[in-house]
This record gives sequence, C-alpha cells and structure tokens, in this order.
Amino acid sequence: MSQRGLSPERALEIVTAAVESVLRHPVVGVRPEHELEKDLGFDSLHFVEVIAEIEAVARLQIADVDAVKAKTVADLTALLTNFPAKPDQ
Repeated sequence: MSQRGLSPERALEIVTAAVESVLRHPVVGVRPEHELEKDLGFDSLHFVEVIAEIEAVARLQIADVDAVKAKTVADLTALLTNFPAKPDQ
C-alpha cells in the first residue's frame, strides 16, 4: 500500500516535538484537538517557528497557503500525513 505522507503516529510525534521545542518546555498531553492559539498559547511567531521546525525534521516544505489554514494540532499533523510522497533525496 502506497502512502502519501507520514504515518499519523510519526506525524503527531514530529508535531508534538516541534510544539515543545518552540514553546521551550514539555507540553503534557498534547492532543490533536488542541487549538494552537487558544489551548497552547501560540502567537504568529510561534506558528512560523513550529512550521519551520516541522519542515526541518520531516525534510519537506509546506506551502504557506496550506500552513496558514492550520488551527489545531490535528491540522498540523494532517499537513504531514497528506503530503505527497516523493523519492528520498
């Protein structure tokens, strides 16, 4: 079975690590339904930093038009699980 992007588990792991890195502390119980701004305290700089961190770890580039739509942890995870597969570089 061909997969378009990362597994949901791996994507959530990357997103959670990026959130913790950007906020500079462990975030206990990060859940997919958590809203980035309301629940996790993100501002626009946090958002830019978390996207950059995700891109670096996942080794991909997320289109700005897709990134700005992300409002929850699940939205960020979906960016990775729905990303078109490409050959290893």
